[in-house]
Amino acid sequence: MTLKASPHDLVASLNMSAPVWDPQPILHVRSLLIGALRRALSSKALTQMRPPLWIEGQGALHRLFGPLQLPHHAFNSPLIDWGFKPTEPQITKGWERFLSPARVSGRVSRQRCEDLYHALCVASGASPAALDIAPGSLKVEAEVIVARAQERRFIDLLVSWRNSTGRQQAFAIEFKLGHHITRTQLPSYKAHVRKLNGGDLPNRLFVVAPRLRQHDRSMLNRNRDWRFADWPALLRVLERKMAESGVSADTAYGHFRRMVWHRTTGEQ
Repeated sequence: MTLKASPHDLVASLNMSAPVWDPQPILHVRSLLIGALRRALSSKALTQMRPPLWIEGQGALHRLFGPLQLPHHAFNSPLIDWGFKPTEPQITKGWERFLSPARVSGRVSRQRCEDLYHALCVASGASPAALDIAPGSLKVEAEVIVARAQERRFIDLLVSWRNSTGRQQAFAIEFKLGHHITRTQLPSYKAHVRKLNGGDLPNRLFVVAPRLRQHDRSMLNRNRDWRFADWPALLRVLERKMAESGVSADTAYGHFRRMVWHRTTGEQ
């Protein structure tokens, strides 16, 4: 015969009684916690609390990319699908278009060139210096022909001017998108820029690429006057510098920088 018993019957058969709880220890801990909370609320602790994480994150983004709320920031420009990938020469011509005093006002051109030079220096680890540009002397050229023996080479972007004493000055940029630095490129470009600067080359030669590959590192080690900046670092510093300088908003220039950001940071 099978006996069926409920849990109550089993407890009763074992002569077990319901547990008796003493609430005093729990109430004591509760009073200690309440007292600590009241003391904290009455102190300066709340005024020293760290801001919410989303505010910290927003501040970190601004420090990295510049004030994102500005209407002329590149990230506030829509990414236009052109139906093709802009090439290195096309991007170079774009920089000429938006920097040249032949295409924008002299004041805007000067400020944009100064901002770009500042970004190049900072992104490459150099100390930026102010450019002494005499009014009306600034010139921005893309694909500048440099003759060397039987071959012709092209400096991607050359920015030249005269300073307040009439001395010629210049800096050059070699842009890279999926191509290596060749053996004779940098020496021939350096010789051309050295002539323009009267033999002086303090932070006047820059290579900009998505990342520093081993081959390019080897080329730069042989050409110590050239400084390297990766595209993401250059564009980040440029956005921050433009926000500081207060250069006039330009929708087209914003579209261009947004395109360059997308094109260059996606390059492997």
